[in-house]
Parts: sequence; C-alpha cells; structure tokens
Amino acid sequence: MKTPWTELELGNSCYSSYIVEPIFVPKETAFWLCRPDGTREASRLTFAVFSQRGTDEWEDDPMLGPIDVTLLDDDNIRPFPTLYLGVAPEDFIHLEEEDEESVTFSFHWIEGDITSAQGEETGGGLRFRKSLFEGGKTVALKLTPYDGTPFVLHLRIPVKGFQLLDADDRPHQGELVVDPATAKEYQYQFVGTPNDDRFTIAINGGLHILLCIWQEDDTLTLRDHKNGLAVVGTIPAKGSLTELMMQGDEALVKYKEHRWHIAVKSQLTAEEDLPECTPSALVTHAFHAYRQTEDNGRERLEHELLGMEERLCFQWFWMDEKEWDFDHIGPLLEVDKVAGDPQEMMRLALVYDNFCAFMRRLSALSYKNGGRIEVDQLQARNNKRKIARCVRHIAKHRSGEINIWELEESAREEIVKLFRIFRNEFVKELEAEG
Repeated sequence: MKTPWTELELGNSCYSSYIVEPIFVPKETAFWLCRPDGTREASRLTFAVFSQRGTDEWEDDPMLGPIDVTLLDDDNIRPFPTLYLGVAPEDFIHLEEEDEESVTFSFHWIEGDITSAQGEETGGGLRFRKSLFEGGKTVALKLTPYDGTPFVLHLRIPVKGFQLLDADDRPHQGELVVDPATAKEYQYQFVGTPNDDRFTIAINGGLHILLCIWQEDDTLTLRDHKNGLAVVGTIPAKGSLTELMMQGDEALVKYKEHRWHIAVKSQLTAEEDLPECTPSALVTHAFHAYRQTEDNGRERLEHELLGMEERLCFQWFWMDEKEWDFDHIGPLLEVDKVAGDPQEMMRLALVYDNFCAFMRRLSALSYKNGGRIEVDQLQARNNKRKIARCVRHIAKHRSGEINIWELEESAREEIVKLFRIFRNEFVKELEAEG
C-alpha cells in the first residue's frame, strides 16, 4: 500500500544561479501533505519536523546540511529531501569579480568554514578558473559547520550569451536539423549583460533578419535589419525555438564567433521539390502528402505545409473551399476505378471528408500564423500604409475583384512578411472590411 508523502514547493529565493542545489528557506517554502488518492493538503511550518539525512532523530528545527522534512500526521509520512544553510542563497554567495579567465565568489556563512580544493583563496573570496566550468561542469564546495557534519554544495557559472537546448537541456551548436514534431521541445535562451546584449537571427534565407537585443527585464527587443533597424516587437529572453524562428523552417543565428544553422524539416520535406505556387498545385501537393502521412504525423505535416508559405510567398487561408472540392480531389482519389464497389466508394468518401477537414484546419492555422511577437506600436503605425495596402489585396481577393495569386511575387512576399509580424493589425482591418 502506498504511503502519504511530503512535498515542498521552494520559492524563487531558494535558488541561485551559482549553486546547483536548491536551498531550503523556511519562510519561502510551501508545505503539502500528499496522499495516494491524489489529494494535496496545504500545511504549515509549525507542523514540519526535520531529521539529518541518514538518521531517525526528528527535531522541530532544521539542522545544517542535507536534511529530510516531513509533516506531523497520524499516518507514516514519507519525507522530502532538501538542504539547509541557515541563510538564503542570495545572502550566502556573491559574484565579486569576473574576467575572461576566472571568477571570484565571496561567501557569508557564520555557521562554519568554507573551502574548495579547486579554488584559490584571495582577499575577495575564492577564485576559480572558468575552464573548470566548461561543458556544464560543476565545482565542489565543502562546508564544515562548527557544530555538525561537513557537507558539499556544487558551484556553477551561468552560461552567458545565446544557447539552444533540446528537451533534455543539452546544448547544441553548429548545424542542427529538427523534426517538426519535436521542434517545440527545443528552447532558446539568451543571458545578457550590459556589455554583451545582442545576437542576430536570419529566418528563411534572410526573409527576416532581426537584431535581438537583451533588456534587463529579460526580454529581447527585435530590430529589423531590412527596415533601418526599426523596432518590430519583443519576445522573452527564453522560450521555444518555434517562437524565436517565427514558425519559419530555417534560421541562422549569429552570436559573436558562434553560429547555429537550424532547419526544421522531415526527410520528406528535404527531398521533395516545391510545387508551383497556384491553388491547384498546392492542394494537389497537400493531398498527396496527406495520403502518405499517418494520423500521428498530421501535426508535423501541418508545420511543413505552413513552412511553405514564406518560401513560395502565399498563405493557405487565401484559398476558398472550392479549391479542394470533389471536382479537384475526385480524380486524385481515382474514384472512377472503384465505381462498382460501394464499400470502396464509402472508404474514399471518408478519405475525402477527412482531407477537407484537414484543409479547413490548415487554413485556420494559416490565419493564426503570426503575431507571436509583441509588436512595437510605433512601428505598427509607421507601417500603417503598407499594412492597409496588403489588407486591400486580401479583401479584394475575397470579394472576387482581383486574383491575389496573380500578383507579383514581391507583392505576395510583402503580404506574408507583414502579416507574420503585424497579424493583429491585419485581422482588425480585415474584420473592419467585413
């Protein structure tokens, strides 16, 4: 039979960017009594008892070093392991000095002595070579209480600048091909300083070239290289790769001398030739890709088809449902070959209905495919005329006054690019047009 257990929710002040282990700070911690039936009952510090790790002696006050924490109850409660310093991390450790070769930390701990076999004692604290921390390595710090058992903490130095991490938090650099189904599991992060605050990303072969500048509120201001470095919006300094790439399928990130060339594509996308940019050719391409894709690969296919928009300068929502009506799709299904087989006709009819539903979803996703960055309103106003011109093209296409597919590629490219950045403004104008 499973026993109840204790859970601690440690607040932000229990963590330090320089210490690997989270540190128990009683006033910044929430206590929970959890039971096998899924219930969680909030508790308080006054109901918690503490034990030195590896002993069975429980006390009302925490002791220094690794401890177990449990809550008083009628049942036998499984404890929660943590570590107690008697001081919050922000008061315990300070970065005193840093240069290209080393970092120096100072420590405030009145409970005992602090040493490290890998550190050099200086008047300002302990100095460590930066090479000790390369590749995510940590450095052991020995704490010896005046009254208690020695224990170890592990130091690290935060990675500064740009980093690309996979789902297992492993860093990647250089060439990287990402499957569309797993692209959203990749994370970017940029840790900046006032003297090291920017990187550049070119998306889809340079269709967008953005200078990303770190701000002290941990956001990135985006400036458009193709528009006089005008501000086009902001994004978080840490987030999903797909957000950074604005749903594009290829990007080149430049940070100092480092490069990341990222391609979001499947093997199918890499080997296929792109279709002609006409509704008929695009729907035919989508249909054949749909027939070749299992149900669990449809999300990946959606990403691939949406990625074609910037490469071919179109948007799926420009199409009317008549573009994939039965007159077009029927010959692709080869229904004439099964005309005498009612069961097979029903199966193909189901395939057709499912494909129509897929195309309606793709069209809806296309209409939502933009506006992921927080747009600078001044830049939106500066582009008001361009946005209005693009909106008129779409509105006139919808009303049948023009065929948007017959516009010059440069005009279609402008529509796609501005829609991706200023989607909210587009939607507002289009809805006003009716």
